[in-house]
Parts: sequence; C-alpha cells; structure tokens
Amino acid sequence: LKVSNFGSSKSLTDVISAAIEGQQAFQILQKCKTMMPSNSDVLLGSGLFYYFSDYLPKTYPQFKSAFGFLPPGDKTLGLQMLEISGRKALYSGVEAKYSQLEILSNLEGNHTKSLEVAKDLFSKYPNNPVFHKFLAKSYSLTLDLQNAETEWINICLLYTSPSPRDRTRSRMPSSA
Repeated sequence: LKVSNFGSSKSLTDVISAAIEGQQAFQILQKCKTMMPSNSDVLLGSGLFYYFSDYLPKTYPQFKSAFGFLPPGDKTLGLQMLEISGRKALYSGVEAKYSQLEILSNLEGNHTKSLEVAKDLFSKYPNNPVFHKFLAKSYSLTLDLQNAETEWINICLLYTSPSPRDRTRSRMPSSA
C-alpha cells in the first residue's frame, strides 16, 4: 500500500500497465464472486480495487487519463468491503484488516477508526510487532498519550531485551 511516491517514480506506461492488470484481476474477482457469492475472501481484492480506483486519480491527477477506462471507484464502498472481509473472510481476514488499518491511518487520517482496528489486530496477535507499532501510533494520533507512552515503552523494552530463543542477543536488528 505504499503509494506515497507513486507520482514521482512511475512512468505513464507503468501506471497504465498497473491499471490494466488491476482491471484484469478485478474481472477475475467478479467471476469468483458470481461463483461463490458468500465468499468474503473476495471482498479483500474488490475492496482494494474500489478504494484505489477512486483514490489514485484524485490524488495523482497527472495520471487521471490512465485510469479513465476503469470502472468508477468508491472509497467508502472499498473500505466497507475491507471491513466485511476482515470480519468474515476465512483466509484473507487478517490481510483485509491490515489493509484497512494502513488506509485509515496513512491515507484517510481516520485515527479513531484505525485505533479500533489496531486494538483488534493486536489483541488477536500480541506478538506481532507491526500491529503493536500501529497500536502505539494510533494511541499517539488520537492523543491518548498515557496509553501511547505505555505501548512505546513496551515496544522499546521488548525489542531491546534479549530474545527468548537467544538470551544473549537483542531482538532489535543491528542496523536499527
């Protein structure tokens, strides 16, 4: 979901190719949806497609013509699909929730909602440092500074303490 440098490093040819591949993948997802309408795993891809086919042309107007042949997007619908997939999908639920978290936090600036998603992911996966970081970040961005401080300290202690598997070395990568 790293699209922050999308407009600066991609040529129009790259953008058109990505849009064509996205449309082809979306058509495959639509076929899957007709074959198994109750499959919530399909909503991950559909949600991302709808969100980004609305977000990208508005955020990067220099590439708007490259997206002109795609069906119109809908950010709200895309986020709703990700939320449903996150709750109901058998295989892609965690990925849908993580995608929703990234979008809400980094693209939409909806820190209250991203805090809810971060709490849910971290409660289910307490040993996942990415979810832990998003929880601390979300507390910070919602100005819940007491919980933010607690979580940032926990992160620092956890990743500078020795690993349970190797008590002599820190968990923090040496490059950090």
